[in-house]
Amino acid sequence: MKLESQDVHVVLGGTPVIAGISAAFSPGSLHAIVGPNGAGKSTFLRALSGGVIPASGAVLLGDEPLSSWSAPALAKIRALMEQRPETPFAMAAWQLVALGRLPHGDADEIATVEQCLARLSLSDLAGRDVHTLSGGEAQRVHLARALAQISGASGPAGWLLLDEPTAALDLGWADEILSLVRTLSEEGLGVVVVLHDLGLALRHADTVMLIDGGRAVAHGTPEQVLTEAQVSDVWGVRVRALRDEHGRTLTLVPARRDEQHPEPNSSKLPG
Repeated sequence: MKLESQDVHVVLGGTPVIAGISAAFSPGSLHAIVGPNGAGKSTFLRALSGGVIPASGAVLLGDEPLSSWSAPALAKIRALMEQRPETPFAMAAWQLVALGRLPHGDADEIATVEQCLARLSLSDLAGRDVHTLSGGEAQRVHLARALAQISGASGPAGWLLLDEPTAALDLGWADEILSLVRTLSEEGLGVVVVLHDLGLALRHADTVMLIDGGRAVAHGTPEQVLTEAQVSDVWGVRVRALRDEHGRTLTLVPARRDEQHPEPNSSKLPG
């Protein structure tokens, strides 16, 4: 079922954070949200999850506002993985994943837990304390917990919302986790992910929403949204696209220092 925001405004502590974002996200795709620090990406993701109530506008899951869903029903079909999730006390990896089954009332139902651990290549680490795992391994355990939360008899179904799941991970781990998430979306799961790395968005996302100042500046395919001109304008630093032999953009990097400033008497970045 579709996940949709309709003219969503969010105010936190009296300060407007999201200003009228409307967007539709389809299941079976990986949707990335990008933007500068403080742009409102995480707040918008939390609004999509139901964790933040809009001051006006609405978020719909299927054709129903999130406000009409009961908490148990919503928890079974939508899982949110926060940025840098923490495990407050010693806990084996399988125990953390089993917490995802709480909305279903079957935290002792081990078959789904084992399936989710296996899906993320964690079976050999099931008995390890999460605190002893590497950053990438721990991120996969938290992702397995989210999958367990929205898994039914036929596997994961619904929506997976991820807030910078690759934060603080090295290149290999970051790409592996996004590859796993991409595969899940291709199998029918709906995925919305906040990303800091524009290269990951270009490689793995089906659509990209660019947020700046609480507004959706652009929304479309990665190549449509993550252009040199648009990224330079939003981040305030001139960038260059690195392309493969077929002309596809791989990532965007800051231009050399001597290319950062416009020509005299020019009010725009040089082309």
